[in-house]
Amino acid sequence: MIQTQQALLVGFLLLFGFGLTAAWSRNGWLGFLPLGVNLLYNLWTSIALLSGQRFMLTMDWSICLYFMIGLFTLIRGALFSLERGFPIVRTWDRLYSKPESPIRPAGSWKHYWAAGLLFIAVGASLPLSEVPFDERYPRKPLEEVLAEVSVSGMDPACFQGMVSRGEVNLVQGRALYPRYYIAGDGEDITDAEGYKRTAYGRLVFEMVGQAQHRVVFPMTDPPDYFPNASDVTVIYGDVGEIWFIYLNQGGVERFYISDLFDDAVCR
Repeated sequence: MIQTQQALLVGFLLLFGFGLTAAWSRNGWLGFLPLGVNLLYNLWTSIALLSGQRFMLTMDWSICLYFMIGLFTLIRGALFSLERGFPIVRTWDRLYSKPESPIRPAGSWKHYWAAGLLFIAVGASLPLSEVPFDERYPRKPLEEVLAEVSVSGMDPACFQGMVSRGEVNLVQGRALYPRYYIAGDGEDITDAEGYKRTAYGRLVFEMVGQAQHRVVFPMTDPPDYFPNASDVTVIYGDVGEIWFIYLNQGGVERFYISDLFDDAVCR
């Protein structure tokens, strides 16, 4: 496996080198312009302390450009070799080849239509490939989901009362990249919601599943257990504020109460 990866790496480097050489021989120093822009962009992201593959994707076109130039250079070399050898091959064919067979008639339009329908069917099979798999977070009745929630740290009768009065709603999914910030802490290089400095402690994570959004959960103390890619149930109040998070990961359950929840609703 390692030898295969090394061979692929050498092949890509050779293709990149062919493209770089061809661009320089045809356009001079101007052929290095895409590479220079790429290097300057990477230098700027380093100075700005930006990390992540998403920042590198912006300049992927420059590397792909040299790959394509190298590929077309190799194709041009192959065509040139064929052109130089064509008279020799033609002479050899005239002397030693068998009599030409009659030309077969071209296929009918039915063949082209069948081929086109085949390509359409292959493309349509992509969304159909998800049908055999069960949905990870299917929609269930609210009462059925909340009946499975293990409430801790609050009065279960209060929780069931809010459920019976229809004061809560929920979304289930997977919590990705959880991060906790104490009050006054945050990232200075961004103004994104949840990550910038704020005056309150909060748990921040990306939610995928029944909903795709960022969850900012106000809580004074950090959670004692909240691993990445956990199955969570985010419970909202009647005005859209996040009140509770129920976590169930590998048989470990946690129930977290938001600072926005006012237990006066139980009185």
